[in-house]
This record gives sequence, C-alpha cells and structure tokens, in this order.
Amino acid sequence: MNDYSSVSTAHRICIFFYGMASLGLLIDLFFSPIHRTAGQWVFLGMLLALLIGGHTALAIGASNARPWARAWSIVIAVLYVFAFPLGTFVAVYLFYKCKNPWQGPKHRPSLADAWPISPERP
Repeated sequence: MNDYSSVSTAHRICIFFYGMASLGLLIDLFFSPIHRTAGQWVFLGMLLALLIGGHTALAIGASNARPWARAWSIVIAVLYVFAFPLGTFVAVYLFYKCKNPWQGPKHRPSLADAWPISPERP
C-alpha cells in the first residue's frame, strides 16, 4: 500500500469517528435531560461539520497523491500530537507516512485507453 493511500485511509477513519460523534450529539440533543442553548448546538454542529469536511477533502486529496494534502496532513498531525493517547498515535502514523514526498500514479487509466487504435494510412 502506498503512503498516500494509507494517509487517505487514516483520514477516512477520522471521518468515521467524527461521524459517530455527530450521531452521539444528535442523540444527546433529543434524549438528554440537560438542556443546552441553541448557540452551543450550533457551535458543536459547525465544529463537527468543519472537521468532517476537512478530513473528507484531505482523504480525497491524499488518494490522488496531491502535495497540498500531504502538507495539510502534517498540520493535522501536529494538532493531533496533543490529543493523547489516540491522537498521538494517529499523529505519529501521519508523520511517518508523510515524511517523504508522495509519488503519485504514473498513468491514470481512462475510457480512451480501451478504444482500439486504427492503423495509420500510408
């Protein structure tokens, strides 16, 4: 497995966990006896949406071996270092996979590759 596809998988795992946090937030909204203000719900919802959107963009960029996705993955890893213990593990993994520049695929297959090539006329 390439480094960039491993980083893409790591971002997808983060998306899953933030999605579970969003689900927990919705359950808390409807079934919790503690009542929060509307501003708190909006802040938490926007924060989770920002995290999910950011990791989605990074997962797509990393799966295509984009250099900006590698740079932002390093930034995310720096922030995750302080989220001990799971975030530190993810940060070390991201640092390890992002230490060298990514070499993307040399050839991207397309529909045009399947068409037969007609012989040239003399």
